[in-house]
Amino acid sequence: TKNILLSLGLGVLSASVIATDGHILQAFSLVLNHLKNSLLDSDNLYGYGFVLIVGIVVVLLNQTGGTVALARLMTSRLKTVKSAKYAAVLLSCCFFIDDYLSCLTVGHIMRPITDRLQIPKVKLAFILASIPAPLAIIAPISSWVGVIVSQFDQAGINLHAGAGQTGQLVAADPYNIFLQVIPFVFYSFIMLASIWFIIYQEISFGLMHKHETIAAATGNLFGGQAPIRSTDEHELSSLVGSLTDFLFPILSLIALIFIGILYQGNYWLFGGTQTSIVAIFQQKYSLFPILFFAVSGSLILSILLALWRNKLSFNQLPKIFKDGINLMVTAIFILIIAALFGAILRDNLQTGFYLASLLLSHIDLIFLPAMIFVVSFLVAAATGSAWGTMAVVTPLTVPMIVALLQLQIPVSGAAIAILLPSLGAILAGAAAGDHFSPVSGVTVMSANSSGAYLIDHIKTQMFYATPAIIGTLVAYIISGILFKFSLFGNVLCSFTAGTAVCFVMLLVLSRIYRGKF
Repeated sequence: TKNILLSLGLGVLSASVIATDGHILQAFSLVLNHLKNSLLDSDNLYGYGFVLIVGIVVVLLNQTGGTVALARLMTSRLKTVKSAKYAAVLLSCCFFIDDYLSCLTVGHIMRPITDRLQIPKVKLAFILASIPAPLAIIAPISSWVGVIVSQFDQAGINLHAGAGQTGQLVAADPYNIFLQVIPFVFYSFIMLASIWFIIYQEISFGLMHKHETIAAATGNLFGGQAPIRSTDEHELSSLVGSLTDFLFPILSLIALIFIGILYQGNYWLFGGTQTSIVAIFQQKYSLFPILFFAVSGSLILSILLALWRNKLSFNQLPKIFKDGINLMVTAIFILIIAALFGAILRDNLQTGFYLASLLLSHIDLIFLPAMIFVVSFLVAAATGSAWGTMAVVTPLTVPMIVALLQLQIPVSGAAIAILLPSLGAILAGAAAGDHFSPVSGVTVMSANSSGAYLIDHIKTQMFYATPAIIGTLVAYIISGILFKFSLFGNVLCSFTAGTAVCFVMLLVLSRIYRGKF
């Protein structure tokens, strides 16, 4: 249909009808119940509020000239297409703490620069979507860490017997296990290497090549389609601003997020008992309220600063708020329907549990990491939820490994050589599926912040992510074969082979698939 809202709506309708065995009224009731639960969920509301207020901040940055000042500064230094793409990658890495924050912020920062250099919207969207989740999932400090550590704990990796849903199976600190798992999250490293290789070698094929060819020939950044007009567009020559107008909202947002995490983590500076910042990030907490209040505080402080510096007046505020909300309202609707679709697949059709039980029921130990990666990828791609995938696959994986090895529990983490590659495969599959999924929040947000058509972004992203996914699968096959070898040798051989496969596929596709779109 080339209409993402209609497509998602039909997906919700068909999934609900299947879940209720064809009873239309029950299907309608099911959709309403999920919609009500979604809209009443505090995390979702905070998340939607965060997205809306980010839109207002973006418009404010344009109104005060902050975005223009940064764009002029970067344009004077970024003279080539390559340098602009590398800048987008570097900025995305700087916002590793949260995937949504990275997509929304970097997209709106880089868009004026990539537009001037005639980089198509889908190329910027691909870069924005490819870094946040793979980077956040391997960062020792990020919004993902608490969720990952909590899932390990509940699956039986802990130091206190009976604490998890399956008791104590592996006697180890879950955060320390997570740190050891990081080198085995091959998708993150292969995807990051893939992006660098794509930019360095100027890899271009398929629909992406069509968009790049049209952009270079005509200046149309939408693959020949009608441009999406955004309320935050502006001419660089029409506004005057300074870097202060840009840096203050961004730095105050980051500072308030960090303060909010410390406050919620009961840090001693706020009258709590916790003295370790690392320990705070090990805890399971929701980042969405922190993001919402941080961006709200940043908006208020930025407005006050702009008023004090005579960069705007009170009369301009209603239009800024209106334009900011309009900027994000379509993305909010897509997020709501995508979450609704994922919830029905997850809770009613039990897609994740079905795939996991089907594919993991009979398997040789050496192929376990590869199969776990496939299962996690399929679950995440189908549901659009990396965190939901971890919640489904992790509790199945840890007990299964202990049972397959016929070990006396609780067992030391060091005694299970296959454990680290298997846990790494869960995280890698979750990140890869989230990146690949057409209904994930990161996919929607990256298309929105880059200004790309969502359908085009989905099509181009799938082709460009596939070599990294196949390379990662190869890496886990080798890792399973070498699981009895040293950890360093295992990681080195597996990563090298997977990256080589990814690079070769990209080169071959770039040569044979350039003219086909």
